[in-house]
Amino acid sequence: MLSTEGSMQAAIDKLASWATEGNFSTRSAYEYFRPRKNNLTWPKLVWKSCFIPKHSFILWLGLKNKLLTRDKLQGIIEDQSCPLCRAEEESIDHLFFQCSVGKQVWTQIKQWLGITRAMNTLKAVVKWLIKEARGTGVQAKVKKIGLACTVYYLWKARNLRIFEGKIKHPEAIVRGIQI
Repeated sequence: MLSTEGSMQAAIDKLASWATEGNFSTRSAYEYFRPRKNNLTWPKLVWKSCFIPKHSFILWLGLKNKLLTRDKLQGIIEDQSCPLCRAEEESIDHLFFQCSVGKQVWTQIKQWLGITRAMNTLKAVVKWLIKEARGTGVQAKVKKIGLACTVYYLWKARNLRIFEGKIKHPEAIVRGIQI
């Protein structure tokens, strides 16, 4: 505390401020010492009542960088290649934006939704959507739902390929999103 406050007198003054009418306030002390995190803006976008909960959940995991893509499973599995394109190592940003299948899906969905912005990372897309698709209008809702659905259906197609050996073509993924 001394290093934070700068001087012994400042530290004593801070301690004295936690006592009101002779009673020590643990709440004041707790608020002083508790770690502060940056306020995230994306949870308000992810947890919308118009989203299907499983879509929100997969988007949430993706934004927290917790989807178990193959780059996170190094040492557990040998094959690190993307299940959809087999060209590069799978990561969240590769799967959703650099993979040839993911790119095809995003190109068609962006065209369908009238989005012209380039999309490179999940966090950048969400940051742009928070700024661009404000409000509760139909266009704003459709863009937000489109993002959540696209992430979910790409993740689902990836898992279908890994666990069942079935290949879902980009057109079928897009059709599922549009429905």
